Amino acid sequence: MKREDPRDVFLSNQYKDFSDLPEGAVVGTSSLRRQAFILHKYPHLKIVPLRGNVATRIEKLHQGQVDATFLAMAGLVRLELTSFATRILETDEFLPACGQGVIGIEIRTGDETTARYLDSISCPTTTLVAIAERAVLQVLDGSCHTPVGAYATLHNGRMNLKCAVAHPDGTYYLEDSIEGPVANMQDAVTTGQVLGHRMRPKLPAGIL
Repeated sequence: MKREDPRDVFLSNQYKDFSDLPEGAVVGTSSLRRQAFILHKYPHLKIVPLRGNVATRIEKLHQGQVDATFLAMAGLVRLELTSFATRILETDEFLPACGQGVIGIEIRTGDETTARYLDSISCPTTTLVAIAERAVLQVLDGSCHTPVGAYATLHNGRMNLKCAVAHPDGTYYLEDSIEGPVANMQDAVTTGQVLGHRMRPKLPAGIL
């Protein structure tokens, strides 16, 4: 299956963009990546936890519990809720989470029958970019609970992979990228690992 739109989305009832939020405005998110990245750009904002499924978070926004929040565009598309999006954040300004928009299916090791069925619906490009993003995340010891973003694209056999790491309070931010030929899974793994090993020595101790 082809990757759905990987971008993050800004949602607000009063404001058109994060740059419009006044000092002390409350942004709701339980994502450490989103918290770190937005505080790096707008340290005057206040971050509070906002949990629940997509519909619940949209409802909390409309109740005025927060001034703004984030959601993944992929989720809004799949739930047919894109009308709630205030502004889509382009990947070059706000890196998504590793694998955002990708549907992954876990199977048993050695289950060749199921693997063949899944191969028939697998998107080769999506597979390779997901592998590269996961590889850089693994080198950085990242997870869904760490402030790391990663996004890869693949066109005409060449991959561009970008990764960013930030301190949770936004005071530190490191971004780097790599580009090169990728024709198979091992190439994708190597691309991610090279970028991860290049970034890791530059990170402050304990940031992850």
